[in-house]
Amino acid sequence: MIEDTDDGQYHVKYTVDKPCSVKIKIDFRDEKGEMVALRGSPYRASFNEETTGKANVAIGPSLQKATLGMLDQLNTFFKDTANGIKVGEKDMTDVRTLLGVKDCFDVCNTRNNEITL
Repeated sequence: MIEDTDDGQYHVKYTVDKPCSVKIKIDFRDEKGEMVALRGSPYRASFNEETTGKANVAIGPSLQKATLGMLDQLNTFFKDTANGIKVGEKDMTDVRTLLGVKDCFDVCNTRNNEITL
């Protein structure tokens, strides 16, 4: 079932009779009137009997687990980048060390637009 909410969104409901994996291809009509794939399409989904309904809820445990994982990755990235730009006891006559500091500085600078050394 497809529901047009008249605000640019569509709600799609899909029900399966038995466990399976599916490929979902979504096309839309572009400004030239041509049907083109939505970015990222086709998508893959799987349905099984072991998964609870809460796993598909936007505030369910799967989203919470994914969010915590992404936060851990960001924390690691920021710590590594902060350590990379500290010049403290680094041999600043070594070109590789200088390039490493510059790379970390560039990455951090594009994220914050402000760095304190």
